[in-house]
Amino acid sequence: MNTVSVALTGISSSAIFASTSQSVSLNDLISYAAGLIAILSTILQAVNKSMAYAQMAEQHKIANKQLIKLRFRLEVIVGDNYDDDGGVNFNNLTEWTQEFLDTLESAPIIPQQIFKEEKKKAGDKWERMAQKEKEAAKETDPLLSSAASRV
Repeated sequence: MNTVSVALTGISSSAIFASTSQSVSLNDLISYAAGLIAILSTILQAVNKSMAYAQMAEQHKIANKQLIKLRFRLEVIVGDNYDDDGGVNFNNLTEWTQEFLDTLESAPIIPQQIFKEEKKKAGDKWERMAQKEKEAAKETDPLLSSAASRV
């Protein structure tokens, strides 16, 4: 549908320019302005379609939800799902790892430059959060921190 819209806009803008006469009048200036707006609209529609911002945003939302679910599932596997001997169930952990890798594979890629800019905006907030999580894991359960370091 978007391709049809781009094509029709391009044809209409060309028709506007073709319908103007050799002498320049106020009506011709208005026609030129309308033609330029139509051409700009055509270009913007084509760029929007090729960049697929809406689809990319939806993919990011889906990936975010999947990663949040995986995080909570990992907390259950490592935190509460001990074998009889007190160890972590590595079958569940291996299954989780494969599911995590599949999710990363299907998630849209964020360009490295944009990632660096966003990380810079956040400052050292990310590093502090990661450090707090590591310290909390070590304080609550030494087995949890050793299992997480093996993954």
